[in-house]
Amino acid sequence: MFFMHTGYSVIDGSLASDLWIFHVVAQSRTFEEASNTLAVTQSAVSQRIARLELRLGTKLFERKGRQARLTPNGQLLFNSTISGFDAIVPAVQALKSAGKSRAIRVSCVPSLALEWLTPRLGGFLKLYPDCNVEIFGDVAALDQKQMTGQNIDVSIRYGPKGQCIGPVLLSVDEICFPVGSPEVVRQLFSAKGEIETITLLHDIAPWDSAPGPEEEWAMWLKENPAPWPHDLKRRDLHFNLAQLAYRSAMAGTGLAMGRARLVKRHLRDGTLVRLPSAKPAQFAITVQTLGKALPPEVDIFLEWLRYELEEDHYDVPFED
Repeated sequence: MFFMHTGYSVIDGSLASDLWIFHVVAQSRTFEEASNTLAVTQSAVSQRIARLELRLGTKLFERKGRQARLTPNGQLLFNSTISGFDAIVPAVQALKSAGKSRAIRVSCVPSLALEWLTPRLGGFLKLYPDCNVEIFGDVAALDQKQMTGQNIDVSIRYGPKGQCIGPVLLSVDEICFPVGSPEVVRQLFSAKGEIETITLLHDIAPWDSAPGPEEEWAMWLKENPAPWPHDLKRRDLHFNLAQLAYRSAMAGTGLAMGRARLVKRHLRDGTLVRLPSAKPAQFAITVQTLGKALPPEVDIFLEWLRYELEEDHYDVPFED
């Protein structure tokens, strides 16, 4: 009759280890195959089975040649280990997967994602090598239900202050002002009046629900009703990304509405210059999340994002 000694109130580590080796041998049917599976010597497997048999007070295997056949008591124990280990292994795998840092999913307006966020990601990943980030370019405003449905952890949007739907975790100022190539700006303010027509370059979808494709310029012109010294004809060109408008401005086509964080490096390298004595229009970059109980990796990303946004402000005065 098969019975277990009752001197153990719980299964200790060595018994659990011996039971796992027994389980593998019973599945393998030979000690040699089990040793290959366990990556230990055949002698080590034999010793562990002998120790388990001594501990339980019963034979578990009958050896016939290379085969290791279960005894009736061995079969009874194997039936128990099947249900036990079959439940334990998936649980351990699930715990290991849960312990790994999942990807942080970020939805960001395309121009900010391309020009500002993605160039900084390398720095974030060096600081936090166990974190992964997925960036999705999108202009549409997201409420909490939409963020949940799309598995979005962080939403970064640009537009007029106070226009976001739902709670805002962080809002930082963003200013906008016209930029153009040095030659176009020079000609525009030349006493000779070298330019008769001014071409305004537009991002037709600067934010979700913008009243029209020229809204950024309209808001700036409201603050600057007479921005250039001559009465000029106006022409409008439209693009679906702010970067395309900036590239066109660099090529001398006209003036683009420059968002400070996006044009900062172009102002530094001189490929774009801003209009002199122009009052900037006030906008905002807002960050939204799904709530307060956030995964630790999302909290880490948000702290890094807050620092980057607040440190990267426009620090050139507008008085010329």
